[in-house]
Amino acid sequence: MHVYLRLLPNRKLALALLLVAVMVGVALWDPAPGASQPAVQTNAGTLEARALQFTWHSHPRMAARAQHDTDALSGSAERGHVARLASTAEGSGAYIHESGTLKAPNRFNAVGFHWDGYIPDGVEVLIDARASEDGVIWSQWWSLEELDSLSGTGIRDTDLLFTSGRFLQYRVALEHVPTDMDWEPSLNGIRVTFIDSTGGPQAEDIEPSASQVARLAGLSQPSVIPRHAWGAEERYRFAQGREIYPLEYAPVEKIIIHHTASRNNPPNPAASIRAIYYYHAVTQGWGDIGYNYLIDPDGRIYEGRAGGRGVVGAQAIQYNEGSLGIGLLGNFSAGKPSAKLRTSLEQLVVAKVVEFGIEPHGSGFFVDKEVPNIAGHRDVLPTNCPGGFVYALLPALRDAVSRQLPPYGEAWLAHDTPQIMDPGQEVKVPLSVKNSGTAVWNIQTANPVRMGYRWYNMNGTPYAGNASIELHTPLAASIHPGQTLTQDAFLRAPTEIGRYQLKWDMVHERVSWFEEQGNQPLSLSVTVLPYSTLSVPELVTLPNELLTLLPPKLLERLPLSRLTVLSNTEIVRLIPHIVRLFPNGRLLSFSNELLLSYLPDDRLKTFSRERIATFPLPVQQRLGFAPTPTRTPPSRSGATPTPTTPVGPRQPGVGYTATPSGGGATRVEFAPTPVSTAVRVEVPPTPARTAVRVEPTPTPTSTPNGPADAATTPTPASTPTWNPDDSDPGGAVAE
Repeated sequence: MHVYLRLLPNRKLALALLLVAVMVGVALWDPAPGASQPAVQTNAGTLEARALQFTWHSHPRMAARAQHDTDALSGSAERGHVARLASTAEGSGAYIHESGTLKAPNRFNAVGFHWDGYIPDGVEVLIDARASEDGVIWSQWWSLEELDSLSGTGIRDTDLLFTSGRFLQYRVALEHVPTDMDWEPSLNGIRVTFIDSTGGPQAEDIEPSASQVARLAGLSQPSVIPRHAWGAEERYRFAQGREIYPLEYAPVEKIIIHHTASRNNPPNPAASIRAIYYYHAVTQGWGDIGYNYLIDPDGRIYEGRAGGRGVVGAQAIQYNEGSLGIGLLGNFSAGKPSAKLRTSLEQLVVAKVVEFGIEPHGSGFFVDKEVPNIAGHRDVLPTNCPGGFVYALLPALRDAVSRQLPPYGEAWLAHDTPQIMDPGQEVKVPLSVKNSGTAVWNIQTANPVRMGYRWYNMNGTPYAGNASIELHTPLAASIHPGQTLTQDAFLRAPTEIGRYQLKWDMVHERVSWFEEQGNQPLSLSVTVLPYSTLSVPELVTLPNELLTLLPPKLLERLPLSRLTVLSNTEIVRLIPHIVRLFPNGRLLSFSNELLLSYLPDDRLKTFSRERIATFPLPVQQRLGFAPTPTRTPPSRSGATPTPTTPVGPRQPGVGYTATPSGGGATRVEFAPTPVSTAVRVEVPPTPARTAVRVEPTPTPTSTPNGPADAATTPTPASTPTWNPDDSDPGGAVAE
């Protein structure tokens, strides 16, 4: 819907129609969760046991597990890991608790375990389970892996085991218990979650179409099965209309490879992914599936966590922000990945290193350690994931990805595109983009590479309302592979009011847009309305959805009473200096971090003593509300550490209680990952004359997985030549 404000005699009526038009566009752009998706029914229930007691038995799993990883990692740099696993010889014993036959509250195709109790350092908890349809004929024993845990968390969890039935039996083993420890092996309790996710699409029903495969053939972007196709129930992510965990975004620096530690070759991979989704989103309370992408043994790639480009997942605790997690469906401590899975993994990693400008053989400091750019889960946390067989393949994966980098490659690193523009407005936008391909962006040819953009309507069709809307910005210098270009680009808005999709893209003039070669352009939504002509009373009537799009200088004209309706994070992101003008009553809802960041000391002193007592001690001391400690010499006498006591009382016997099925799995609470407020990356302002800064990529350091010369930049391929029969991609050149 388009409304021409200048054609309407009544300005208030025009403004009302304008808001209706934009709100309709917003509704079209953001469909309701769960709209038009296949019918999905996931059931879940739990059984719980208390006061598990252990006795000493032989445990054959230990030697088998050690042998698998020894075979997979033979000759690799992981000998220390293998030696630890192989330290228990075949037939070694462990403290074991084995359950009786349990009847689940519902049929299941996946189970997960949660336990609570005091476990001394160095002692490992091993859980195995087997399933049965009738309680008589049983499957083999399957091993489960422990999920990453946050320090201080009493409840621990396993990954899911994919096995079907109505009856279950499990055994819990405590490994590496020191013989001289004054501690009786026990657990306060263990809970089993049973999930039935078979109600939904089958994997064979969601294969990519032949036309999609043909269109993507030869491009760097593989086909990905979207969430709605595999049956993601979007309501799991919401409570009372709001996301359980608001989406967070951060630039991607690392790709972390996982395995789901589940059964290899599951009969219905889509059902397995739905079970993982439920387990992560509901049982674990993470709000969504943890992985950004998943790949099944047949090579199908599935969209994981909702949110799109750069969304922060929940797959590596403190290493989530800045990393992209790929989960491989299967247990690759117990078997090798299929050729189809390996091929799809290579294609997906190629696409992502191009999209984010990641050097395949590189490494760098990440959070608290040196981490390879393409890493395994065990590179950042103490875990067996992604299994010995996959981890041993990572050096070959880096080599294959480096060989497959395409000639065209763009990685959009930063931008300052306005979210709202006047009709027909022309602006200069600071942009930063990296050449992540192998060909030079040459400006000294008849077909130079330039910066460009295209406008689209909300239904995805190209916008064609203005013939001269498209401008191409010349590059100030040729850009070689691995270099980053930062400069202003020209942008002209549509003349019709509404909401649009804008795609920034590089263009090889009269040859191709980079998107047509499989690249991901920088895509964002922009609202077009005559905001600069609105009076203050008219601005006050705008809804928050539009108000937060306005330039900060325009917001400064609004009264504080109107700005108080905005959220704290919106205010700080848009006009942080306004914070000082708010009364203390308004600022009581601000976090201490925000208060300390934007208020001077004399203002902080005006808060109540109770609030100041919540500030960090150094701040209280600086403000004069806490004494500064005097330095005293250290004591020469050693203090005897207080022994740690077991958590919770011990109760004799074991009893089971059932939680009703139908989505009733008990939720396990975790401390949330710190929220990242980086939604848009700021770019330093560029001088009035178009300037260019070409930043060469530092020479990658050698990694434990290969020699230093393996990290050299690939030899650039020749720039594609212009075919006179090709059509001109179009667009006027902005001088």
